Amino acid sequence: SSILKDRKMHMLASLHFNARGGVVFVSSAVLTLIQAGLAILAQADLNVKNWKVHQYNITVSIAFLAAFSVFWQSLVKNWNFNGRASLHDSAAAALGKLYKSSELNRRREKALKNIRTTGGAASAKQSQAQVKKTSEEMSQSDDSVEEEKAEELDPTTPLASSEDPNTPGGGKPDDDDMNTDSGEENKEFMDSTLFDQLVKQYEQALEGCNSFIPSRIVSAFELLDNQIGVCKRKIDTGLDTGHKVRVEWEKVYPTLYRELYATIITQKGWPLRVPDPHTV
Repeated sequence: SSILKDRKMHMLASLHFNARGGVVFVSSAVLTLIQAGLAILAQADLNVKNWKVHQYNITVSIAFLAAFSVFWQSLVKNWNFNGRASLHDSAAAALGKLYKSSELNRRREKALKNIRTTGGAASAKQSQAQVKKTSEEMSQSDDSVEEEKAEELDPTTPLASSEDPNTPGGGKPDDDDMNTDSGEENKEFMDSTLFDQLVKQYEQALEGCNSFIPSRIVSAFELLDNQIGVCKRKIDTGLDTGHKVRVEWEKVYPTLYRELYATIITQKGWPLRVPDPHTV
């Protein structure tokens, strides 16, 4: 959920800075057009009373506009709205791939746990079908690196049975215990390695964007987290219903983040103006 939260914030920041960059570009173009029109007018020889005086005034206006244009271009370069929008857009894309990869791995772990818990053939087939469906949905936008990780973590690989005579050490309890312990150790090592890789990719995605997210956007998501935290504590302690309620928070957080994102982009004045976090 933290990955999705950061992705949504970077997406909002990218939209905001892109809109401001467009306004700055249009303003610069209009300013240049006015200067060009005044320069053409100053070179004309019109049969107008006191035209020399008007020409002088136009020339002075062009000089002032030229000075203001230099100052404006300095501000535009300092703001660098388009460059910042590109940084946030790249960060959002990287976080999106990372979120899909982590979600795929989470679902695979859930399917593996279901297979180990039930041990039934029907449950195993159902879990395998669920994993296959999830892989097909997410593999469309995942790159080749994520596909290699998915293959390494494929839970559909048949587990070795101690009753199979073709299996080395089959029928020997001691060897089975050793194989089980070794398998658990390999799984823990693989999970730890995968987690470290996800954390590293997450840090790289954030470090690659050196542009700050507007404070109002950050505040809106922090307020949402605080409100969810209050509700979570009440539900966990059973203050509302008198007994504890099982809530799948891993599904609640992404839904609320998407709702907040949709609410912000529909506010009046967006994307040029970021709405007040207390009103969204």
